[in-house]
Amino acid sequence: MAADPAAQSLAATDDPGDGDRVLRVMSRFIGAGFLAYLLVALPEIGPDAAIVAAWWTPVALILAFGPGIALLLSTFWAGLRWLPRWGAVCACGYPIAVLLWLPAWNDQLIDSSRSTWLVNFSGLTSLAAALAWRPMWTFVHLVLVSAAVAFINELGRGGRDAIGVQLVYETTWAVAFSMVFLVAAIMALRTGRLLDATRANAQQVTAAAAASKAQAAERARFDSLTHDHVLATLLAAEGANGSEKLAKQAAAALSELDRLSLPDDQQQNWWRSADVAASLRAAVSAASDLFETEVRIHPGAADMQYPAAAVRALGEAIGEASRNSSVHAGRDADRVVLIEILEAQVRAVVADNGVGFDPVRVPPGRLGIKVSIMQRMIQIDGGSALVDARPGGGTSVQVGWVARS
Repeated sequence: MAADPAAQSLAATDDPGDGDRVLRVMSRFIGAGFLAYLLVALPEIGPDAAIVAAWWTPVALILAFGPGIALLLSTFWAGLRWLPRWGAVCACGYPIAVLLWLPAWNDQLIDSSRSTWLVNFSGLTSLAAALAWRPMWTFVHLVLVSAAVAFINELGRGGRDAIGVQLVYETTWAVAFSMVFLVAAIMALRTGRLLDATRANAQQVTAAAAASKAQAAERARFDSLTHDHVLATLLAAEGANGSEKLAKQAAAALSELDRLSLPDDQQQNWWRSADVAASLRAAVSAASDLFETEVRIHPGAADMQYPAAAVRALGEAIGEASRNSSVHAGRDADRVVLIEILEAQVRAVVADNGVGFDPVRVPPGRLGIKVSIMQRMIQIDGGSALVDARPGGGTSVQVGWVARS
């Protein structure tokens, strides 16, 4: 039986997906950015500290850079679930530091040619927000944070009277510059999630297709068993009065049903050439006593072994061909079965010179040729089947198995 598709899908997701890898790489990049901007901001911290209360600078450093450094470290040691959480903390810590600047400002000004150290990396915090929030809220965050940091920057450089058009310019420039990187980050994260979803869907479809194929194969086995053994026995019983042949045929049907109920590890998997010959000859005898059967075992095949599944399929196909010939070829037809066992090949021909038929005109509901012969042999690895028949020209059914190298 096929494995549970859900279990297969669950097992297939044990390895990190593309979305997880993108998230980890993006988080590492953003965390490294916070560390880099901390090093860049160090020369600016001293002059900027002169215009704010003493408590603000250490608090702002912790709020602005602490979560980013924690995000970087989490990409190496923490689970993936922590990365969006630290991204959200980064997105919140920075604007809190910006807002705390207002009560900490002592109305003094810095050199108008300089900027506060907070203004250098406002867009980076929005990249961190993209790890945790929806794109719409990330864009809102970018605009608000850019406007807020531009406001305190203008306030610290020119005082309250400097707030005006320059604020709009600084905000617009910061949003436009950071928007390119933010969109790229959002698209990278989205692409990773789409790849994961596509792969999961492909795994589910593949598992469902495999399960459907296994069910179809199982159904075909039981269709063949029902047709070849159960129905054939019931049809034979209609015109027989407890004959020995009918008893053997019924016993064979029950034996086949019992074999199918056995676990795979209790079934014989390999047969020797002599057993193959006996099994195929018995399949012809059980189907009909009207055939002349010849079995040839080539010298090189005397000690060879053959897969039981292939031998059983050959026996069922030969038996079905023999029954069809007995019923449909006509009373005066000559019938013969030739079985050859080679080193890596088994082939058999069931032939008669009877009335024949047109294979194209076989009704769809007749399962003997299609299911019991053709499909049965095609489903076996290395199996083959060929039916050659024409009205008034007899019928020849050739089945075989070849070992695949």
